[in-house]
Amino acid sequence: MSKNSLSKKLLLLWDKAVHGRANPQSFISIKDDNVTPKFSDQESFSPNEHYFQVRLNQVYLEFQREWFAKYDPVVLITTEFLYGGNLISIPFLVGPNIFENQKIQVPTGSMIFDTRVAGLHPYKGDRINIRVILYKIQRENAVRKILDLIENTAGVIDFSTAVSAYLKLADVLVDSIESLLGMGKAESILAFSKEFDPSGGDYLKESYYALLAKNDKDLNQDDLQVIDNRLCLASGDPYALSDFVLFSIRKSSDRNDVEQLPFYKLWEQALSNAMVPDDGHWKLAKSNLVSLYQAMILSHDLTARHATELKEKYVEDIKNRHKEVVELSLLGKSEQRNIQEFIDLLDLDIK
Repeated sequence: MSKNSLSKKLLLLWDKAVHGRANPQSFISIKDDNVTPKFSDQESFSPNEHYFQVRLNQVYLEFQREWFAKYDPVVLITTEFLYGGNLISIPFLVGPNIFENQKIQVPTGSMIFDTRVAGLHPYKGDRINIRVILYKIQRENAVRKILDLIENTAGVIDFSTAVSAYLKLADVLVDSIESLLGMGKAESILAFSKEFDPSGGDYLKESYYALLAKNDKDLNQDDLQVIDNRLCLASGDPYALSDFVLFSIRKSSDRNDVEQLPFYKLWEQALSNAMVPDDGHWKLAKSNLVSLYQAMILSHDLTARHATELKEKYVEDIKNRHKEVVELSLLGKSEQRNIQEFIDLLDLDIK
């Protein structure tokens, strides 16, 4: 499936969710002053310097809706952003298996987790659109098999380090959800879209957002706060007035999964050659480093700033490793080394 075709299918799912939703809802951006602990960096994202990720922090389900007795909850979050010069859509589904793995206590509703649903990806300065849909899906064996297929398919590949491969599997996820909708087994409870468009005056920064199944005009930003990734009232009590989804956008200057990125094998080749104490392998190691730097600069998974920092680190590391193996190779050979240095100094041709 092409990227455009996948995006169109996701938009159709979104349209169905919006038009099929019968429940009232509210969307509230949590004020920075109402977040505990505070964000360490309140500045906006800088293009080609920062990574972004979207996290699903919490889903609360009212017990009286008969969740888990008759219905399974499913959250579909789609993140649209610029990647490799193209606008792509990454869908991620949080279904029953994740809920059950969190060992949720059903009588008290569900207080979930903190899971990454998009990223880490370099922020390119273009618009980012996040669409959130909360479905309730009939709890039947046949339906559960489809949900298991969706979750297992989505979990095969890491969307952060293998975007292209993940997109090839994403159509299975979308088609399966469409099948459930066509069977009348799924109903959207919440559906909302949040876009950040720099050309429209928006700027991207770390923030929390709450999507509530409650249309309360008296509820505003001052009434809600986030404490340790959990939605609370101004009093500090947990929010439990309706179903809700809490998600956030987070920022990072680097990523700790570079070993999973495709270019990392070039670093391993360079290091392997540098660990051989002779000129031939040392030249190969330096050639590997050049190829590595080119791959990092051209990578869609690294910011330009991070690629430069990694290059400097790799160069220093490889020089130190090569120096160490050369010194180790000369242990116990000081006399031969001194003789060879004297011969080289005299430029004698001794065989």
